[in-house]
Amino acid sequence: AALTLARRLDASIAVWGADRARIDRLRGAGAEVVALEDGFVRSIGLGVEHERPVSLVAARHALHFETDRETDLDRILARGCADPERGCRLLERLRDGALTKYLDDRTAPRPSPPKSDRTRVLVVGQVNGDASLRFGGGYPGGNLALIEAARRRWPEGFLLYKPHPDVVSGLRPDPDGEAIAAIADAVAPEIPPLDAAAWAEVVETMTSQLGLEALIHAPKKGGPRVVCHGRPFYAARGLTEDLAPPRGGRAVAEPPVAEPPAASVDLARFAHAAFIDYPRYVTPGARIPCPPEVALELLDAARGRPRSAFSRLRKRAMARLLSLFP
Repeated sequence: AALTLARRLDASIAVWGADRARIDRLRGAGAEVVALEDGFVRSIGLGVEHERPVSLVAARHALHFETDRETDLDRILARGCADPERGCRLLERLRDGALTKYLDDRTAPRPSPPKSDRTRVLVVGQVNGDASLRFGGGYPGGNLALIEAARRRWPEGFLLYKPHPDVVSGLRPDPDGEAIAAIADAVAPEIPPLDAAAWAEVVETMTSQLGLEALIHAPKKGGPRVVCHGRPFYAARGLTEDLAPPRGGRAVAEPPVAEPPAASVDLARFAHAAFIDYPRYVTPGARIPCPPEVALELLDAARGRPRSAFSRLRKRAMARLLSLFP
């Protein structure tokens, strides 16, 4: 049906995510296909709770997390940055508003990270089966394998494990939670991601965007070292410590060794590509197309507006219902 309509209208077909089998079938039939995904500043609240995004990306070659091939983001970076000052200003706006992919509404309690005289290591959990893990070389053993590798790298360090927000919400499983807690020195479900990143001296992640957010939001104090055990879209650009793709998951006997970056790029240039050139933005309320600076300003302003208890309950009930269906 999509092919028939696209041919009649001379239109493209949009497919959600990196559904390569479907995309290849459609392209094999002569269709022009774009792959859609969330941008890097998305919404107040979670996508799994069906909050509407203010940003989307539309990739004609490959999405940013498909790091086993050249992506649209790679091509944007290769073209160069026409306005690096705008990238710098955007970085400052992200920092001033503590803007991340999923924003809180500023009403929830904000517990502080634990104090420790040992090397402070933040280990970032992800959702099992996440697309960035499938394409970015995450450990087959998932979050448990990551924290095991982090403990091998930092046997005397203080390991703070940050579960993914979808897991904290109860809408995604974390089957290894107890085993992870036995290795970690502390588990931090309620500590805001940026507070945890600012606390850390080292951030250990597979492919989480929190690694990029740590680079953006904690530069003035020297920032944490961000160590990538997989291949996120921001790795191998001179911004992070990149480890060889892991082999064998939990059976890895030794920590992976660092690889030199394939190509270096400064953070402002990368921010211009990733937050300005790559996504498309709409205003949070009226859904009107707008520049990223406008979307971020309106989204930040909307964080303090209270939502009714009925609205929150309705969204959560709908999220739980839809999570029953793959």
